Amino acid sequence: MLNRLCIQQFALIDYSEIAFGAGFNVISGETGAGKSILIDAIALLLGERAQAAMIRPHADTAEICAQFDALPEAAQILLTAEQQTPSCVIRRSIREKSGKIWINEQKSTAQFLKTFAPALVTIHGQHKNQALLKADEQRARLDDFGQLTPEKNAVRAAWQHWQTQQKRYQEAQAQQSDFMQRQEWLRYQLAQFDELAVQENEFMQLSQEHHRLSYADELLSKGAQLSQMLYEDAASVDFSLHRSGQMMVQLAEKCSDFQEAADLLQQSLIYLREAYDSFATQLRHIELDPERLAAIDERMAALHGAAKKYRITPEQLYDYEQQLRHELEQIENHALQEAQLAEQCALAADDYHRCAARLSDARKTVAPQLAAAVMHWLHQLGMENATFHIDVLSGKASSFGQDEVHFLLSANLGHPLQPLAKVASGGELARISLAIETTCFNAQSVPTVIFDEIDSGIGGEVADTVGRLLHTLSKHCQVLCVTHLPQVAAWADHHFAIEKFTTENETKTLIRALDEQQRIIEIARMLGDASSPISKQHAQALLQQHARGSLQ
Repeated sequence: MLNRLCIQQFALIDYSEIAFGAGFNVISGETGAGKSILIDAIALLLGERAQAAMIRPHADTAEICAQFDALPEAAQILLTAEQQTPSCVIRRSIREKSGKIWINEQKSTAQFLKTFAPALVTIHGQHKNQALLKADEQRARLDDFGQLTPEKNAVRAAWQHWQTQQKRYQEAQAQQSDFMQRQEWLRYQLAQFDELAVQENEFMQLSQEHHRLSYADELLSKGAQLSQMLYEDAASVDFSLHRSGQMMVQLAEKCSDFQEAADLLQQSLIYLREAYDSFATQLRHIELDPERLAAIDERMAALHGAAKKYRITPEQLYDYEQQLRHELEQIENHALQEAQLAEQCALAADDYHRCAARLSDARKTVAPQLAAAVMHWLHQLGMENATFHIDVLSGKASSFGQDEVHFLLSANLGHPLQPLAKVASGGELARISLAIETTCFNAQSVPTVIFDEIDSGIGGEVADTVGRLLHTLSKHCQVLCVTHLPQVAAWADHHFAIEKFTTENETKTLIRALDEQQRIIEIARMLGDASSPISKQHAQALLQQHARGSLQ
């Protein structure tokens, strides 16, 4: 709950420190005294946008600090390890061009405050009441009342999964039209490759064979001459080397110094004969084959033509064909993947609709319960002839489900039910908001609820009922209420007065806690005359009456 609020150099407040208590806290004061300043200060701690105009004249910096005790789990889990303590202190400074925010003396941001602070405090004012006119807010209040968080989380998760699958499927569909054109082109090209029937390394092998066949006549002629010179003639190299080797062996037998030369000649003869054998073998493989040469020329011309078409070399044709086949395989696999994605998308949609249907059924179950409870309190709040109804209709699918929730009101007998935005006045809307808040207090975990302008347009017994409702609500959470009605103020456990006074040079607003005697005077003022004995007696009677009511 909000334990302490300290305001410095903010608007008309020079310095004020307020210690709020558990239960029902009331803030009252003359019109124009600055009651809204207090709400504005707390709103800044909830992440509202700060403005330099909020700084007190002649001051450089405004600062607001609040201490919260007994943080709910929803707030604790948002804090860092350094920020987690039994209590929480939020401090915000405002300067003309900049400002700073601290949570437990750790720097933070307004964006984080907007996420974190609503787990601590909620403000029901004119803005909050106006939000109740929106369908999204009405749906949220129904879900809060029904404690439908598990069903909502399931729908949100199913929606996100469905949208992810749908996006993947749509992307695949968008690519498919381009792929179909490419697939047709690939099939046409590969049909031509099938006719060409290119083999791996074919062009290199053809080039080598073409070279041999082109020079076959010359190779055979010179080969015959070389064969005579190396081996076949009587004066061949083989004969000469053999004869020289024999003579060198004879010399070595006479003188060992020639043995090395003899060995080398013998080895040379061996190498020569190995070379001749290899040469003769290759020479035997050479044939004069004009028909084969012509066929190779034709094949190489076909490969050159295909390579020119694709702007590659003939040696690259085989690899290029494999690339085209791989690409075609990927495109055909993509078509299969698209079918799988379509199936996954359909399954995700079915899962979403099942979750949304369960949420819709739950909403339709709790809607009449909430409507009956709200209508009960509206009758207590002076709207005896009011009828309140909640429609849960089928709508567009979203992460919140596929329902449209509408709060309908008939404020008078014989009038048809219509949306709140068409029929609810400001005062009626405030009472509806209070009725919903009172009905839903068991469903919410916010420890502090602030009401601003909740009692506009009411008085008498209705005002007393408002006070009693707020006091009842304060048994379950801390309640702060800005009011101008003595019937409401008399129900408070703690009463604070806001006063504005003017000196020669400046105007200031002061906030102070009231004791029993001061409460009598303040409520007498709210009744019409703080100095009137009759007003004081009436004020004292109100306090005594409500003190007895509080004990019941």
